[in-house]
Amino acid sequence: MKKQKRYNGTCVFCGVIGDVTDDHVPPKTIFAKPRPSDLITVPGCDDCNHGWSLDDEYFRTALCLSDRTSDERNATAGRGAAMRSLQRKKARGFAKMFLSSTFPTEVYSSEGIYLGKRLAFTVDLKRIQKVVAKIIRGLFYIESGQILPQNYGVSVDSNDTLEKMNANDLRDLQKTIIEPLLSTQERIIGDGAFRFRYAIPEDGDGFVSVWALTFFGTMPFLCICGPRNCNSKGTN
Repeated sequence: MKKQKRYNGTCVFCGVIGDVTDDHVPPKTIFAKPRPSDLITVPGCDDCNHGWSLDDEYFRTALCLSDRTSDERNATAGRGAAMRSLQRKKARGFAKMFLSSTFPTEVYSSEGIYLGKRLAFTVDLKRIQKVVAKIIRGLFYIESGQILPQNYGVSVDSNDTLEKMNANDLRDLQKTIIEPLLSTQERIIGDGAFRFRYAIPEDGDGFVSVWALTFFGTMPFLCICGPRNCNSKGTN
């Protein structure tokens, strides 16, 4: 494995000043090999770069094994890599944890025809949100040139959490955040495995921002950066 180049800098995730290396946001493992040349990297300390490896692996595994991503090229490649990773001796603990969340479920076609049973798994949504929040901190640095202060959190919503909102709140969110965000320019990384949009309000403090991330074309997340003491579901 090629040794990462170290240099003096500030970790964009925790703010520590010292030796840092380039960390990929999002994790490079979600992209199929040969990996694209436009991957995003930011300075990260050892604790933030390597200390998140298991969470990054869980993130890749959960997204690639999802039914929603079954036809996407990068997800297909990642699915094979995830299954090989689960079979490694060093990954026995991770494999045991992941496999303990699986359960049999009945599968039906879109016409209602019974197709048999297969294994499904319960997603640790908080762990997914944690990785997405880390990605946002990296993207904020790339797009603004500033490090998001530690007293700012990142609220992360997915289809699963948005579906639980009441209709009035969801309509307000659609009108005040989602629609304006969709009018911004989308940035596409690789061949579309990762896409994002963002907006930093001109009347804000320069740190409050909203983000829309999409993985594999079918896995969207809506994120809001704001002070930790605000009325937010911040997960980071």
